[in-house]
Amino acid sequence: MRVDNDYVFLPVTPSDTGATDVLDILPGENYRWLLARTGTFAPGDAIRLVDASGVETVVGSLRTVRGETYTDLTLTVGALPTSYRQFALCVGDVPITTTFYPDEAGYADRLAYTRAITRHLASQPFIAVDVWRSGYVVYVRLHDSDRLRLAEQTVTVGLGKVVKLNTNAPSFVVMDGGTLSKAAAWPYRVDIGASIVAGNVFVFGAEEYTAVDGDTVAIVRAALGLPADPETPVELPTATYPTAYAKPDKGRWDNSNAPTLALRYTGTSGGANQYAVVVGTDILPGNVYQISVSGQPDRVAVADDTSTPTTIAAALVSGGVLSVAVGTEPVTLVQAGYQTGDNVNSPSITLEALTPLPSRTVRRWNGYVGSSVAPGNSYELSIGGAVTSYTAADGDTMADVVAALGQTLVGSGFTIETATGVAVTGLVRRGPAYHAPANVAPLTLSQTPRPVKGPLVAELNVPADLALGSYCLKVGSGVSPVRLRAQTRLITEPQTSLVRWGGFDGLEDGLQCQLRLPLLVEKARLQQSESLSADLTGKAVRQRATARPCYTLTTKTQSSGFHRALWAALKSGQVVVDGLEVEQLGEYTLSEGYAPDGYRSQGRTQLYATRQLDTNLNWGNTADYVSGSYALIEAINGDGGLAIWVRGYTFESELREGVQVPAGEYELRVGVGADTLQLRINGPDGLAGQYTLWANQTNRIRNVRFEPGAYTVSLLPVPHESVAGVVGSAFGDPDTVLTYDTELTNRPDYSPDFNDDFDQ
Repeated sequence: MRVDNDYVFLPVTPSDTGATDVLDILPGENYRWLLARTGTFAPGDAIRLVDASGVETVVGSLRTVRGETYTDLTLTVGALPTSYRQFALCVGDVPITTTFYPDEAGYADRLAYTRAITRHLASQPFIAVDVWRSGYVVYVRLHDSDRLRLAEQTVTVGLGKVVKLNTNAPSFVVMDGGTLSKAAAWPYRVDIGASIVAGNVFVFGAEEYTAVDGDTVAIVRAALGLPADPETPVELPTATYPTAYAKPDKGRWDNSNAPTLALRYTGTSGGANQYAVVVGTDILPGNVYQISVSGQPDRVAVADDTSTPTTIAAALVSGGVLSVAVGTEPVTLVQAGYQTGDNVNSPSITLEALTPLPSRTVRRWNGYVGSSVAPGNSYELSIGGAVTSYTAADGDTMADVVAALGQTLVGSGFTIETATGVAVTGLVRRGPAYHAPANVAPLTLSQTPRPVKGPLVAELNVPADLALGSYCLKVGSGVSPVRLRAQTRLITEPQTSLVRWGGFDGLEDGLQCQLRLPLLVEKARLQQSESLSADLTGKAVRQRATARPCYTLTTKTQSSGFHRALWAALKSGQVVVDGLEVEQLGEYTLSEGYAPDGYRSQGRTQLYATRQLDTNLNWGNTADYVSGSYALIEAINGDGGLAIWVRGYTFESELREGVQVPAGEYELRVGVGADTLQLRINGPDGLAGQYTLWANQTNRIRNVRFEPGAYTVSLLPVPHESVAGVVGSAFGDPDTVLTYDTELTNRPDYSPDFNDDFDQ
């Protein structure tokens, strides 16, 4: 999300340009807003209040959004594998999680397989991770730590560490073949250019080769009897001057046009059907046209450089009209054919004469690669300490391995000649039995982009003992043009409203801005809608009526900057004014109309409650439409984008409005952002439970029981001054809420009616 400081209630500028607005603050309250990054401040800078005498009080600091410190992944588990599959989460080819090895006994179904993957990811010993599951989808959050930082990196599903080796018996032997006396020779390095097309002619000494389609440099070298490695010289007797040249010569290439031939029926005459021969205009030399009539010789025409539709039709049938007996069907056939001509490429073969070799004694080594080659077999050839390595791929043969090691297979082996003091060795390892992608688990991964250098979060906690009066706000090396005024609650509360707004997707879970603003909200009317229908007598019958409260928001006289910021805040995903969850619709009007900066005016707009009243719900009987075996989550209020996860004996998912969960006992998990929250659960018999959820923690709530009926779940901020006095759980049983570090695995004891599978 982009944050523009032109739409901020408390902007910060490099120098004090004078006061534009005054906002009231209350001792004991906490406030939060976003600031776009500038050179005036940086993460960690202090927020200070400066009184009239110049005394500074540190009341907060700037921090980065927590979305910059974790990476969210979504893993969708495919069909239950029928063969061995393992995986690890990787960056590049490097695993960042331990490897998941499937149970040798297999899994009952896809859900059991998904649960096993979830348990594995949740129990990572070396990284900070949060894991949730919903059906066949696993949600993973990887937190940055000293071991792992994933900023601007892509996570993939890889093979991980393979512990099982191949079961084949590969072999690679290099044996000393003794010494050999060699006569003096003239060595040449032979290089063949990459430009090769069919018809090119290559000559080296007594060998000549004509290239065909698909030929490569390696194929041409082999045809001329040259070593596979271009750096390996060809040794010829002294005073030998070999012939070496390449010429384009003539080639052949297939046509790629689309010639057409059709017979158009024109009528019957004298007991014979008449057909006009129609040839398409897309013609190239070499195109072949044919007409076949049963009992007659085939008519064939081949296009040349001068061919036209008329000349081809005449070549097939004199006059371009075909006459066949009634009842006989002529058949046409067209082929694109090919053309021949002089090649226009530039093939090349070059010789480089090297230093003549005197007569000498060399050592010959004989190498053999066994016929048992499996993917993963690893081969190493060392010549005087210079090692060439190759890992066999699927489908490789002995010849492929020898070629990959830079040698030429002759019969069942190869030979290497070295100076008498140079050693040659060969080594082979069986290698891993499993390989990507064939043995990687069927997981589809999507990664949520994390913000990089996003907005900064300004958090200001007003001291409870702050002296009343006016203050200047300083952040880092900058100062805000908006002044803050501390007054008593009796004076401030009736003239201001506490406004919370959020919905900053991707920045931080549950991130909510909060400021006390000079505005009043008055309840004006109900916005109503209804649907009517007529019965058989024509009488109007009301089917449904809905209504939701409408409020009028009016600000005090403020600057244009304040109104821009308020308009932007009211357009956020979630807005709460003095505890009322509302949305702003329609225009935001100013008493002075649109005015440039420097003008002051009042603002007014309409707010609407986000939930409506429905006569169907008011008149109906809850027991008639709620299942006797399930609990209906009718509403979730004030969640601010936080996900509530529920896990029980037969049900595990994210808790959403409209979800029905089997009646029973559950564990709830909520990852809470920067605010301590109160979780309230209201059921058919009233308040079913209320709990304190601690800020910046993943909170677990055990033994939450849902009975049949409708439930409302509410997440409400706890006042700042109340948090300091909370011990354990602020509401209800102190042992009910567990908070845990994401690097630890918390496995609590459950009540006796939990199934053993619940915590696996």
